[in-house]
Amino acid sequence: MSDPHAPAQPPASPPPPPGAGRPTRAPWVVAALAAVVALAAVVALVVVLVGGDDEGGSDGDAGGSDGGTERGFDSPAEAVTFMVDRLAAGEGGEAAEAFAVEPVVAGWSYEAQAERIRAVSFSTWLPGASDGYDEINEDVRRGEIAVELRTLVRNVLAPERDQAATTSLGDDVTAEELVDELSPEPLSELSAVRVDELDRSEAAFAETLEQQADVYGADELRMVAMLLDTAEGQVMGGAMAVRYDDEWSLLSLSAPLLGVPLNRLVPVTEQEYLEAVASALGSDD
Repeated sequence: MSDPHAPAQPPASPPPPPGAGRPTRAPWVVAALAAVVALAAVVALVVVLVGGDDEGGSDGDAGGSDGGTERGFDSPAEAVTFMVDRLAAGEGGEAAEAFAVEPVVAGWSYEAQAERIRAVSFSTWLPGASDGYDEINEDVRRGEIAVELRTLVRNVLAPERDQAATTSLGDDVTAEELVDELSPEPLSELSAVRVDELDRSEAAFAETLEQQADVYGADELRMVAMLLDTAEGQVMGGAMAVRYDDEWSLLSLSAPLLGVPLNRLVPVTEQEYLEAVASALGSDD
């Protein structure tokens, strides 16, 4: 099974980024296969995180078709910065507007996705053969975004917890403590320090991104790294950005070239971040 938003395997994997305690790099194929989202459980999150307001926002131009809630940006960095700033302001619904929804669904090709990964799974979107299917796919897409934002928030607020593991209650942890752990106040200190585009010279890398762009009828995809300030220190993560015409927005919060697990933030210093970006670019500088 494969995450529809995760790139396939490039011709070679760069060495893992620096930093003690960082999870080891998984191969691109493993990273892609590990990215499947349990979609059936997340649609209820849409109202909370992705609903937006009825009158629309005033920051930036609205993207997508009339009535949509996503926005368009001049660059991938602007999309990432908008998402982070809105989370810091306590506006989860507006943060979700940094992600593409309607153009991604409108451009979606079931056939192209099946050919790209040579398979389909229970989580693969329905073929865009009717308005009814498009409406379902839009709801699924908004649910995926809600899960990505929820995971990012958990990583910021509880970085010591394994977000893929279950935390059992006991003498050493109570439900009240877990609630306090996710108190949103520390999010106010969240900010984007750097956003760097990741590119590789190999033709196979460019071909991989082009094939994935074709799945969504997009003009271009780019992978970016992001260095964030949090109340607990600096962390590194990544994102995939998508372009339709002249407007950029986010596709997912993953950048396999960095070797960071999907939807995870890894504690780093700024120097370690720069070294990881150089490694992802295949540079020794």
